Amino acid sequence: MWPCRAPSLADFLRNLPAEQLKNIELITNPPAKYDAQGGAGIIAINLKKDQRQGTNGNLSTSVGRGRYNKFSSSLTLNNRHGKTNVFGTYGYADREAFNALTFHRDFYSGRTLLGHSDQENYIKVRQMVHTWKAGVDYALSPRTTVGVALNGQAADSPQEGTNAATLSDADDQLTGQYRAINLRTVRTPNAAANLNFKHTFADTIGPRELSIDADYAQFRNTRLQTLATTYDLPVLTPTTLNGDQRGMVVIESFKADYTHPLTKEAKLEAGLKTSLVSSDNDVLFSLTEKDQTTIDRNQSNHFLYDENVNAGYFTLTHTTPKTTLTAGLRAEQTNTSGRQEVGNEGFERRYFQLFPSAAIRRTLTPKQEVALSLSRRIDRPTYGDLNPFRIYIDATTYGTGNPGLRPQTSYNLELSHTFKQKFTTELAWAVTSLPIVGSVQPVAGSSYVVVQNINLDRLDTYTLTFSAPVEPFKWWSSNNNLVGYYARYIGRLNGTDLNKGRPTLNLTTNNSFTLGHGWGADLTGTYQSRQQQAFFDIRARGQLVAGISKSLWEKKGTLKLNVTDIFYTQKTRASSSYNNYQERLYQRFDTRVVTLAFTYRFGNQKVAPTRRRTSGAEEEKRRAG
Repeated sequence: MWPCRAPSLADFLRNLPAEQLKNIELITNPPAKYDAQGGAGIIAINLKKDQRQGTNGNLSTSVGRGRYNKFSSSLTLNNRHGKTNVFGTYGYADREAFNALTFHRDFYSGRTLLGHSDQENYIKVRQMVHTWKAGVDYALSPRTTVGVALNGQAADSPQEGTNAATLSDADDQLTGQYRAINLRTVRTPNAAANLNFKHTFADTIGPRELSIDADYAQFRNTRLQTLATTYDLPVLTPTTLNGDQRGMVVIESFKADYTHPLTKEAKLEAGLKTSLVSSDNDVLFSLTEKDQTTIDRNQSNHFLYDENVNAGYFTLTHTTPKTTLTAGLRAEQTNTSGRQEVGNEGFERRYFQLFPSAAIRRTLTPKQEVALSLSRRIDRPTYGDLNPFRIYIDATTYGTGNPGLRPQTSYNLELSHTFKQKFTTELAWAVTSLPIVGSVQPVAGSSYVVVQNINLDRLDTYTLTFSAPVEPFKWWSSNNNLVGYYARYIGRLNGTDLNKGRPTLNLTTNNSFTLGHGWGADLTGTYQSRQQQAFFDIRARGQLVAGISKSLWEKKGTLKLNVTDIFYTQKTRASSSYNNYQERLYQRFDTRVVTLAFTYRFGNQKVAPTRRRTSGAEEEKRRAG
């Protein structure tokens, strides 16, 4: 619930000439070749082979206004000459936004109401982000290519928050009142390097291919926080809590993949991967009261975390004109350790896991196709989720990581039917062990409430998906997606047993209109019905997005005006209940925004951009972000 990062996929597709795109494939149940980490699936972008030479680029800029201003710009260049392809991207964004939070909390002892609290939080955030990427591919021979890519980001995010809180007893008599000002500055510079090699061997049956990736990345973060609290009832001495948190995550990864055709119908894929991750986080809290500053030893600490994952896999694929069979197995050995220097608390875990996968795809008729797939997946906590340091939201609420958090694993079964290669119906079932969920709960023996990810025992999910792209008229195309699911959570937290689920419906419709003379429009609507997320009961929400565009200069330029969340309905209203605590939450963001964007494509647009790299450490980098 509590306050996520867009990949470069949209930028890549925006710069990709249509004639260079072979197909885009969403792999919802990925085979053993891909990391077992992650349950959201894989997007595979397949390009046609292209040897044309030249230079092209893309310049884009946008200005927007919600409650606050938003600006972004980027420049992409790509040059293909002889055996060399050089590329580079730079972007800058300066965006202001807000996060408004309203809480009502009830505290109980058994069934006896002890009292309430009401809070209003308003946080203004400014994000100034520089992003860059550069690299080169060089063809050593017609069958061998080497490449290097460097990318980085430097983000600076000052935040200013205000909080007003009142406390009442069971008879609604006011017992306390305080105000707080929360100032934070978050800096997150990071950089990564990828070295890659690809060689295709000549073969009479089909091409044998070897690809190697070596990655190194550093993610740094500095979080400075000042929480100044004034107590109006009862009148107490004002306090100022200062926090200085500094951390760094270092990722090293090596991956090799090999493809070998066995016959004209069958092929073998195999590979190895190893990754090393170290996370070092240091925090110092100090408390100022009556002009005296002391170190807060209860909250200051030094947390170290190390992780090593070694993996190997193989996948067999057999293809006939009507049927494709795939079976594979991925093995991962994981070694982790964590330690807090103050108190000498720590853990060490070593485990070995197997992740089988199998799929069959069958063409029944020229218009109908069915597919069945089964796989086991894992989702590991982010490195921030494991960090036990506190981030204060107000004087009585803080967020923290959970060093005891375990990975969640799931078995996923999917059955799908495709009609005319565009109408898709899919049934899916997943059972997840130790699901990672968010929670808000009181801290025993204190007045604090903690926001934290925890593990439950089990999550069962049943999903029905229907996708229908239609074209009512030549000037109107519509992509429609309906997802209905039922998720049941089972577990125990804070003395409260949970065995609850709720059917939920998600609707999305994307509509594009060709108006003629270079004009176009689009209209997107989303709706999500009431849903259950572990202990959270979330009310229905949705939004409507509309835009109009005009192509310029023989389609080299595009000017677009866009409005998101037109009716300001993308708000979160939720409640969570435990035996001794209940909370109602109302959260608003700066989601209603008017944006004017301009894009200009220059150079030889028939030259394909560099292949989109996912490197060998994408999952590790995602967990560090």
